[in-house]
Amino acid sequence: MPTSRVPYDPTVPPAEEPAVAVDSAPVPLTWTPQRMTQWFDPVQLIRTGIRALLSSIFGAYADQRETQAALAHGAQPAIHDYSGSPELWIDFAADLGDGFDSTYSVAWLFGHAQLPAEALPEHPRQRELLAATKRGQVLILGGDQVYPTASRTQYENRFYGPFEAALPWIDEEAARPHLFSIPGNHDWYDGLTSFMRLFCQRRSIGAWKTRQTRSYFALKLPQRWWLLGIDIQLASDIDQPQIDYFTEVAAHMQPGDQVILCTAQPSWVEECDTSNANRNLLFFERTILCPRQAKLMLSLSGDLHHYARYSDSTGQRHKLTAGGGGAYLYGTHRLPDAIELTKVDSTEPGQGTSATTKTYARGPVYPDQSTSRRLRAGALLLGFKNPWFVFALGLIYVLCGWLLQSASQGSLLVQSTVGADTPMNALMAWLSQQPLSRAGDVFGVLVEIMVQVPALMVIAALLVFGLYQFCNPDPGRPAWLKWIGVVHGLAHLALVLALTWWFAHIGALLGLQAPGHERLWMQGALYIVEMIVIGGPLGALLFSLALLPGVNFNEAYSSQHIEHYKNFLRIHLQADGTLAVYAVGIRRVARWRFDPRANRRKPYFRPRHDEPPRVHLIEDPFTVPAPVAASAVSSGDPQASAQAWNTSTQ
Repeated sequence: MPTSRVPYDPTVPPAEEPAVAVDSAPVPLTWTPQRMTQWFDPVQLIRTGIRALLSSIFGAYADQRETQAALAHGAQPAIHDYSGSPELWIDFAADLGDGFDSTYSVAWLFGHAQLPAEALPEHPRQRELLAATKRGQVLILGGDQVYPTASRTQYENRFYGPFEAALPWIDEEAARPHLFSIPGNHDWYDGLTSFMRLFCQRRSIGAWKTRQTRSYFALKLPQRWWLLGIDIQLASDIDQPQIDYFTEVAAHMQPGDQVILCTAQPSWVEECDTSNANRNLLFFERTILCPRQAKLMLSLSGDLHHYARYSDSTGQRHKLTAGGGGAYLYGTHRLPDAIELTKVDSTEPGQGTSATTKTYARGPVYPDQSTSRRLRAGALLLGFKNPWFVFALGLIYVLCGWLLQSASQGSLLVQSTVGADTPMNALMAWLSQQPLSRAGDVFGVLVEIMVQVPALMVIAALLVFGLYQFCNPDPGRPAWLKWIGVVHGLAHLALVLALTWWFAHIGALLGLQAPGHERLWMQGALYIVEMIVIGGPLGALLFSLALLPGVNFNEAYSSQHIEHYKNFLRIHLQADGTLAVYAVGIRRVARWRFDPRANRRKPYFRPRHDEPPRVHLIEDPFTVPAPVAASAVSSGDPQASAQAWNTSTQ
């Protein structure tokens, strides 16, 4: 991979990378395509939890953003200037770097100068519109470029490798697209170390050239447009160096200039959000943009793995969530119909700002809400899609049953019920004699035995408390639904007791209740197998049922790791200053296979059975009007400019 070795100086235009001879010899695959992240894999859950904990602890004490600012101390802010062209194409995607098929499907489409004919929809009008779009001269990545946690290996296997394979090289330097990225919470899980190495050292990722030196950036676009990418570290406060950077950038803006803002979290739709994300966006607009009378017209974000658009009453300002770059699908049917957001109004220079409330109505979403509801029901297949989770539940059940049986040997209750002179399998022998009609008495005995065993009570308490904490009401649902977690935990304990009773009857039918060490070992081994093979799947079914009645919306989808229904944005800044936005959907991602004849002249993978990903328009392309009051600005009349700007914000 060719990289620039010239030290970066923000005050000097980027030096061109040295010419590299690219031959047509086959290339070896030095990285490993990955399957979708298995979020319910117990080992994966533990690793991700530890990384998230460490990131939250040390992120407050070792902020990479302050280090970036220190290294650039004294230099002018790096403004990446694209205003010399009359028009510009921009691609946007977020939440990439997960399963190979989904990530590569998006990267493969980005890699073509124009969307390939075999990927276009059959609908004549959509086909015509999409065929006219062009590859972005700039690619913007909106956060979470890797899953589940950031590391050099994960970036290489899940992001760098697929993107390099999709667009290995372009000979003509001027035709090579540029790439900018902001980090999401998963990028921060290693303190942003891997992100900085990949995106902030002016390296190439295939034919894409990275140009930023910080985790945030500013692009000056044609026709008085700006694109700003901000880094809100795990929804913490915006750091002072970042504020200083964008304050200096804003000094180059003129009244009436219009802004596209990229952030890693769509706080405008996250109800009951206790983080600072929405407050940070409001602070940014009030502190950075309003003093320069610049207008925030388009907000872009990922984090939620679907497409959704919210627009104000004028239909000119939009807030988009486009997190369909590669990660598991997240449902849309819990999105609010409208959101009330604080609108910052600027008066004449030096007169301060005021805030009012403005309503944004929901527009099209992808997938549509009926499809989203149907897909959520797929959580019932949790056990089939997460075999290691089933195995882990079976082991927990084995542990609980083992402690229950061991405790019964010294239990005065069992001795008085079954008899003092009983073999080691006394409890199982007694349970095998109890008919279903005595269910109340049996459960009473089992619960009383549990109470006498501290270790078992601790495990039971941890299970109930853990599921209570895990339980999270869906967006818009009442908080008291969290108590479903307690019911869920108690249901698992009841299932363990019921299975222990049932397995005792099976042991009796097989003649394993008679005295003898050999039968005792056989009974124990059979019990372990029964709990894992039968108890694990039943526990997983019980767990999946708890995801349906209005709680754990995210987990209902993450447990399925759905790789289809991807999306990305293709934005055209036209010569007249109008911004046209194409929301592109991918109903089904393609299955890919490595081409052994692949070289640096073409993509490394080709679709199996010659079935590439098919794209379609999620909605008709919508436009954002060009900046107004151009004549007032160019005339140098501040009063006329301010008046025109305030009129345009009504």
